[in-house]
Amino acid sequence: AKILIQDTLGLSRNDQFIDRPLSQRNFQREGFGQKLWGEHYRAVYAQQERVPLLWLPDFPGGLTPRRATSGYTTRNLELLSGSGEAYELRSLDKEAERVIPYPFNNSVLTRVIEDNFSAIHPMASLPLPHLQKAADIPHTQPSLRFLPQQEILGRFNRAFGDQLYLMEEYPSNNQYLYRDSLGAWVYLKSLDMLGQLVQYPH
Repeated sequence: AKILIQDTLGLSRNDQFIDRPLSQRNFQREGFGQKLWGEHYRAVYAQQERVPLLWLPDFPGGLTPRRATSGYTTRNLELLSGSGEAYELRSLDKEAERVIPYPFNNSVLTRVIEDNFSAIHPMASLPLPHLQKAADIPHTQPSLRFLPQQEILGRFNRAFGDQLYLMEEYPSNNQYLYRDSLGAWVYLKSLDMLGQLVQYPH
């Protein structure tokens, strides 16, 4: 899917919201193309949403960028608050070339996989906390944010500024989340958890 929007916005800290399509990519297909590739959530990705702006100094406790992290298909930025709490921004648009080895990461295969991202609802994680709370499962509280370019981003401005993200608390062993009555004493990353399951299957 080709990039439809590549703009630098003249936003100021007086601005609190922006109207923005959920994806910068054009997932739309018509007629036979849609029958062949599937309807998916193409229309959802194209719809406009009013999204809160994330000005890092104005966030409670203030936020500073700590490091860029890498998801399997997303561009992530870790943020640290003045009180030591960590947060992570995860790009709403996924990047197929992250999971395809060279030299195939710049081929038609990339476009095929990229198109299949439209089968995933872009905001699927937002209702999850309600389900997790009902099941008494510790959880984060993701929210949709637009990160404008801003001075405090420094060297991360170009790669991360003026984009849509899902923002959530970054779990750590000294930062308890919305755990309700169920205590979680250790937080493991997905790969670490899978390794534990392999090592101790019972």
